Amino acid sequence: MKRFREWGQILTWLSVAAVWLAAAQGRVSAAAPADPPAAAIAALIEKLGNDDFFARQRAETELKELGLAAFDALAVAENHDDIEIAARAKYLLRTMRIEWTVASDPSDVRQLMKNYQDLDQEGRAARLDDLARLPDDAGVAALCRVARYEKSPLLSKQAALALLQASRAKTESWPARGETILTTIGPSPRPAADWLRAYVAEHDDAASASQEWSRLTEMEEIALAQFPEQSTSTIVVALLRHEAELLLRVGRRDKALATMRRLLAYEQPHAESLPELVSWLVEQQAWDMVDELAERFAASIEQDARLIYALAEARHAQGNTALAGELATRALALGGDNQVDHLEVGKQLRRRGQSGWAEAEFRRAVQTGEPGQPRTLEAQLYLAEMFYDELRYLDAARVFEEALAALDHRQPKGAQPRVEPRRNQERRNGLSARLHFLYACHYETLGDRAKQVEHLDQATEFDAQDVDVLIARFRLDGTDPQWHAQTRELIRETAEQFRLQIQQLPEVATPYNQLAWLIANTEGDQAEALAASRKSLEIEPATPGYLDTLARCYFAQADYENAVKYQSLAVELDPHTKQMARQLEEFRAALAEKKAGAP
Repeated sequence: MKRFREWGQILTWLSVAAVWLAAAQGRVSAAAPADPPAAAIAALIEKLGNDDFFARQRAETELKELGLAAFDALAVAENHDDIEIAARAKYLLRTMRIEWTVASDPSDVRQLMKNYQDLDQEGRAARLDDLARLPDDAGVAALCRVARYEKSPLLSKQAALALLQASRAKTESWPARGETILTTIGPSPRPAADWLRAYVAEHDDAASASQEWSRLTEMEEIALAQFPEQSTSTIVVALLRHEAELLLRVGRRDKALATMRRLLAYEQPHAESLPELVSWLVEQQAWDMVDELAERFAASIEQDARLIYALAEARHAQGNTALAGELATRALALGGDNQVDHLEVGKQLRRRGQSGWAEAEFRRAVQTGEPGQPRTLEAQLYLAEMFYDELRYLDAARVFEEALAALDHRQPKGAQPRVEPRRNQERRNGLSARLHFLYACHYETLGDRAKQVEHLDQATEFDAQDVDVLIARFRLDGTDPQWHAQTRELIRETAEQFRLQIQQLPEVATPYNQLAWLIANTEGDQAEALAASRKSLEIEPATPGYLDTLARCYFAQADYENAVKYQSLAVELDPHTKQMARQLEEFRAALAEKKAGAP
């Protein structure tokens, strides 16, 4: 079987595509079409295999001069039956330099793509995910450019999949998204372009598009079997998922289940991908598929706590809480005394919103480790921050007390006090400040202002630049004016420290974010805060915590629309952090009041 299509068919296709493109651009009339340039490009490509060396060289030179105008045809010619033509087409594509941005691209896109050409395969793939996460469809055109012009077949396909897997555009913004996709991919014959055309088509006629998707997924399965360098099982699985979701949307559940079974054939029992697949099956309420998956991968699941927890999540969602509890107990026991395993499993469960099971894993990580050691302390910090997010202030404080007691216990009784390295002392001070901050939060819930102030003062003594402590002090009304003056001075000093860090480390995102969060929640130049927050996201795009800060910066300027927009994106990227969800509700309430005309 020859790759994709016969060359003669491609010549015909290119001619038709050129007429279509020219007509779409208003360059020719349908009644009297001009000689399509695609035919000339095809003729030049044929000359790459000419017996005359000089003819081959002239054709190559002319194709180089055409640049991107020849890209689509050369991409097809890579698979030409004539080895000489295929080799020269590959060479021309390899030497072609592509500008990945245009003047109309948003600054976020230009920042992400400015060094795309210099990244390795993994780095480029990460940028594609970042583009897909940008709000307001900002990354759509850039993803389409990559799908069309990226020389790597795998990255071309990953760009299209990143767009497909991104959140669906709002109905009112769909026409612009569809037009951007079709305009940017043009007549590209690449598989990724076909997927994007089908994606646009399904918006208008999902039933018909489901048939096209069936054809496209089958073609990709064939490509994986015959040309494994051009596809991966991950790509095939992603396409099959999209097809199954579309089939469910149009009411063809039996066909969707058959597609899911095809999908399971490609899945591997990896702890990285299988839990996510289980979550997807739960979303589709495909309980039969969950049962089949559990049976198919039974041996692997029993040996990996993360996979057992994934199955427990499914059983819990199915309503079988007893079985879910049994599975979680087995998963916890599987880690034995391996502290690292318990810690890593706890982190994954936390990210997946399973805080109850995560707590058990973190506590086991603390129990199985040596008190005061870095891994034990890491588990305690994760546990305490999870409690803080859930407003369990006393539970979080007790975890910090245990951590500090363990650090103190490491110095033998009766021994001369030793001078600790500066970093260790800073860590101890940071833990102590956090401990008193948590007690201040607890007493705030009780309405005990005196105790709240007392613990905030103690927190400040240990770390006068803890941002959360400074914000809590600033928001405390009705206290001594001198105390508030001291707070404002500490805020100014801390902001200046962040500015100094920015000067010293201009490509590190954290100080920009810290400066923005401090000012947006207290006082200062709000325009500076907004600029700093946006800079942090230029350095580390689509980071949920940084988007959370950006939303707060807009809120501080009473721009509630943007506050809600960016906070919604932060919550979408990190749906299980309750603090972000609470802030989103705060912003939505403010926006609703503004629309209602409330002061």
